[in-house]
Amino acid sequence: MLHTLSGVLLSIIALYLYKSLRGSDELQVKDSLLIITFILCFAIAMGALWEIFEFTTDLLFNLNSQKGSLQDTMGDLIADTAGALFTSIITYAYIKGYNIKILNKLLRASDKNSYRIKASNESFVHHHK
Repeated sequence: MLHTLSGVLLSIIALYLYKSLRGSDELQVKDSLLIITFILCFAIAMGALWEIFEFTTDLLFNLNSQKGSLQDTMGDLIADTAGALFTSIITYAYIKGYNIKILNKLLRASDKNSYRIKASNESFVHHHK
């Protein structure tokens, strides 16, 4: 459960990071594949780095955080991926114009202005008050 939740949280962090790097509060529908790919790759990579950290601390300090098992490590990575995939699907739906209340609240917390999504020829405007 912890790793699934971390996949969700890391995906949300990736979405904020994407918005920051882009320098705009707009998520364009035409970039939805790029956004989803970035979210998935970021969350999975951070999960993998965590497993490398666990492996390293097990070796250096004679700990047993991985329970000496490849199955534990793979289970953790699969759970991270499942959480990231879940969040990516919700984000994709949001970008396509569906009203996802939890994502609205999370994104509103980071934005001072209204959050806009632009399609190629049309614009969906979500006003947060």
